[in-house]
Amino acid sequence: MGRAENVINTGVTSKAAGTNKNDASAIDSDSYSLQKFFDMLMKGDTVATEILFAPVADADPRWSEVRTVGRQLLNRQCKGFVGYCVRQAAKYGIKGSRMSAVKALIDVLRLRQLQLGSPAAKLREIDYILQDFAERHEHAEWVNIPSPNGADLWHIRCCDRAMPITSSIGEATKVYEKVWENYGERARAAMSNEGIDWKAMSHAVRVARQAIELLNTGQITFPRPDAAELRAIKLGQRPYADVSQLLESLVEEVHLASAQSELPESSDPIIADSLVRREYRAQVCGS
Repeated sequence: MGRAENVINTGVTSKAAGTNKNDASAIDSDSYSLQKFFDMLMKGDTVATEILFAPVADADPRWSEVRTVGRQLLNRQCKGFVGYCVRQAAKYGIKGSRMSAVKALIDVLRLRQLQLGSPAAKLREIDYILQDFAERHEHAEWVNIPSPNGADLWHIRCCDRAMPITSSIGEATKVYEKVWENYGERARAAMSNEGIDWKAMSHAVRVARQAIELLNTGQITFPRPDAAELRAIKLGQRPYADVSQLLESLVEEVHLASAQSELPESSDPIIADSLVRREYRAQVCGS
């Protein structure tokens, strides 16, 4: 027996000239199979959850039952919401940013180089310090990577750049200083509100607040009560530092709300089975 497609894209998306971004006239239209929609809800997908609470102008008579069943599948995982917020906070926030981790590592390396009195000192001499650093920074890792001769070798990895413990502290410092120079350009632009993806930041703030509301009340309000503020952020009318700090605070609130939510820890897919079977039977058999 065949299986229905999970997602059917029925729209034509036009792109702005010279970019990969949608222009103002672009329309995306995706149709989800019923079992796919319910599965997305159980995983806390942002799109499916927003569909569940969005105002309806002209609904199919069956939508009321789909929405009733869908709301029974909501749980506190909200992985889509949380994951998106964390990624955006890591990208645009100050504390959790990649450039912050790089700068912190450079400071550690410079200090230890001074204390040891030589840039030729090896990273293995401060391995315990680097391990501690990796544990405290989201964008740093203490990893065991096979060397060309096949033997495993410990590395400090920060922002996708890994240095083996056989490297000198001076060499590692230069490598991460180069990385910082690249990120530093973005940091200086951010300080003057330039080069920021304001649309992405406004989406992150919106999604975080929706997640908090969902976890605390089991609902998401549309239209959004903070629509004016979100529009101001999207247009770049708020200081970058203020928005990045707001985003970080919201991520913390999301984690707290998830821990305290009265929503179930997980959802039972059996809840939706009878409705899915009935609708598929009607589509296949015409009854």
